[in-house]
Amino acid sequence: MHKTGSPKIIANLDRVKDSRSCGSKALTVARLARIGFQVPEGFCLSTDAYRTHLWSAGIRQIARGLPGPEERASLRQAILENNLPSDVSSALEEAYKSLGEDTELIVRHSASDENIAGKAYITVSGVRGLAELTDAVKQVWASLWSDEAAELREDYQEKQQTKTEPSMAVLIQKMVQPKASGIAITADTASGNPHLVQIRSSWGIYTPSSADKATVDLLDFRITEASIANKEKTAHITHDGVESEPTPSEMVQAPSLSPAQIIQLSEAAIWVDMCLDGPQVVQWANDGDRFLILGAKPTGKLRPYYPCNWRDKREGLLVWQILHPEPSPGLMQSLPVFDEMHIPSLPSAGKGTAIRGHNLRVYRRVIHPWESTGRIAAFRDVWAAGRLHNVWRSAVDRIAKGCWRNLARPVQKLPNRELMKTINSAFDKVDESAWWLEAVLYPSKRLPHLLKEMLAAKGQASLFPRLFMGQDPAWLEKDRAFQRLATYVWQAKEEPELADVPLKLAWEISKRLGGAFSQPSDVYDISSWQSWVEDPDRVLEIAEALVRGPLHDVDLAQRNAAIAAKVAEKAALLSVSAATGFLNRPFTQLKFRILLHRARTAAAAVSASEQVHALALATLRLSLLELGRRLEEAKTITKSADVFYLKADEVRKIRLDMDEESVHTLRRTIAQRKHEAWLAGRLVPPHWLPLGAGPHLPEAPSEIGRILNGKPAGLGEVVGTARVAKSLAEALNIEPGEILVVEDMGPEWTPLLGLAAGLVMERGDMFSRGAAAARNYGIPCVFDVRGLMSVVQTGQTIRIDGSSGTVEIVKR
Repeated sequence: MHKTGSPKIIANLDRVKDSRSCGSKALTVARLARIGFQVPEGFCLSTDAYRTHLWSAGIRQIARGLPGPEERASLRQAILENNLPSDVSSALEEAYKSLGEDTELIVRHSASDENIAGKAYITVSGVRGLAELTDAVKQVWASLWSDEAAELREDYQEKQQTKTEPSMAVLIQKMVQPKASGIAITADTASGNPHLVQIRSSWGIYTPSSADKATVDLLDFRITEASIANKEKTAHITHDGVESEPTPSEMVQAPSLSPAQIIQLSEAAIWVDMCLDGPQVVQWANDGDRFLILGAKPTGKLRPYYPCNWRDKREGLLVWQILHPEPSPGLMQSLPVFDEMHIPSLPSAGKGTAIRGHNLRVYRRVIHPWESTGRIAAFRDVWAAGRLHNVWRSAVDRIAKGCWRNLARPVQKLPNRELMKTINSAFDKVDESAWWLEAVLYPSKRLPHLLKEMLAAKGQASLFPRLFMGQDPAWLEKDRAFQRLATYVWQAKEEPELADVPLKLAWEISKRLGGAFSQPSDVYDISSWQSWVEDPDRVLEIAEALVRGPLHDVDLAQRNAAIAAKVAEKAALLSVSAATGFLNRPFTQLKFRILLHRARTAAAAVSASEQVHALALATLRLSLLELGRRLEEAKTITKSADVFYLKADEVRKIRLDMDEESVHTLRRTIAQRKHEAWLAGRLVPPHWLPLGAGPHLPEAPSEIGRILNGKPAGLGEVVGTARVAKSLAEALNIEPGEILVVEDMGPEWTPLLGLAAGLVMERGDMFSRGAAAARNYGIPCVFDVRGLMSVVQTGQTIRIDGSSGTVEIVKR
């Protein structure tokens, strides 16, 4: 038996934090109350109180057994006829007195299965006195076992193939006699548009059949549509329930909410939406002086809504793939690379090489290297790729040297004029590095595809992944630095006097490399990405994770990978020679060698370009944050990070001694961009545009038993324990010999593959960072396993086959 006033029996709204003991409805109301919304005062009678009553009435075992119709009737009767246990009744009496003994109450259900059978449960209103409150509580408990509720539960449990015992908490609040009430829906339920709020209202208790309607556009919080209903009846709560009476003549055609109240209510509803993480149906009441939030529940599944015209005359029907699902501020959207980029050096590149911003997301036009398979087109691409690489090599070296010069000068000590010069220089470097990052993408897809076609024609497609092992110098420099740092971290643990050495080395690595992208999408959002120079501790965290296992010899892995690639190359050359005949042998081998060299060079260029772009972004971020700090210090902007909401040309024109009018304009611009980013964040972008671009979507892998199908990256088979990681912080927990399971991964993760026995990715491709690093480390890899993250869990034993592209769950 619980003690009187035990929090397991009674929970005030400020203490409700668990849906298992108080139900989803009470938890939602409690969350809103804690945040600061005005909700009717009250408390929750927990599910423990309900179960205690069942035990006291001797019916607990019947309730556990999922009773039939006759048993449910006896349950209801026993719940209603038996007195509450003493600890429950005393706790209820104490809580009731705290609200005021003459207070009118409403007693609401808050069941564990509220979303399944909630409409079958009852609410008792107009309750006065402890005796009425006790009866009302028992009526709500008894409704848990109504025939309608049982049918709804049985249908759901049959579909889900689960059987759970229901339980009922009771939410008890002060009664509100509203002047007007209704609902606010934070999305257009017809179109799915999350930028509209629908307000429904009527006099007294909300009556859907005679409700005024209004729609508010969140772009400028303007009422776009409004209609006034003929409200001949007004519903009120009485002691006997809800009763209707004629509406006074002057109120029949009068709006139940003023325009100002509609805007105020839509703002409150949006705050509820943001606090509860998704579109909501918000129940509200107006008692004449204020709006009260009575509750909220999710709208349920809405139609996909992503406004964009994909049939303009300029581009026709092309297919675009999302690169960055989160809204990017104005700064990255203003880079020149977002302006329909075509690479003149590659004749075939005009067919697909372009990126563009849509609704503050970044999309890339899908590249189709298989569209031009003619020998002349292939020859042109191979020749152009070689010419492009020569120019690229000198360009990225120049960009890197310029970035290192800027990083060598502490921006905090620069005068304002020199800081702006540094920012302009950094912008130029980022513009160029972003351009080259896109420029090398086409040959990195096109040339390996041509090589794969050639090998497939000779029946040697299995050699293809091995040809690209040990061919990526960018990963070698970075991972070698981390292995060296891990050695010093280990030594510092053994010899405390060396504790400063890892810190100094981490700082050197940060300044040398600038950073590495944790996710591929970080390339397109400078505001969310953080450089190592800003946070060198992250470099140490990665190195400390490596110390848990035997220190991996990166150079040895590189040599072994290069040897494997050489063996595969000889096998490929033999197959080419055997299939072509003696007279054509030298020329064919020469063509193969040229194509292989250019394909390897193009694939490695992507990794090197990413590293240089990370260095350029780090330089720009540090300069912009210092500019933002000075603007914040001068009270020109609110936060230093607000500078990322400005476009590149706007930043270049900023002066630290702006007049009052310019400051006001700048603040207004930032506020508008923040609002646009918030609006864009409410949209759920599709991975492919236009919607339903079927031919370009990868086939969904089937799950046969416990086997998932993906695409192979080669290097054999391994069985091990899965380590599922949705972020780098989770990946740092990997233990030696585990198989890393990720959605996708950027270059920042690759040192951890020295600990892993294998890698599985839900996305990615043959030359994405994860697959390329796995080949260099000599571990099996499978990519493009759709649905992977929702199936595999940490601790499961899985088998991955890098040759067939399968992932099998061996032991759960």
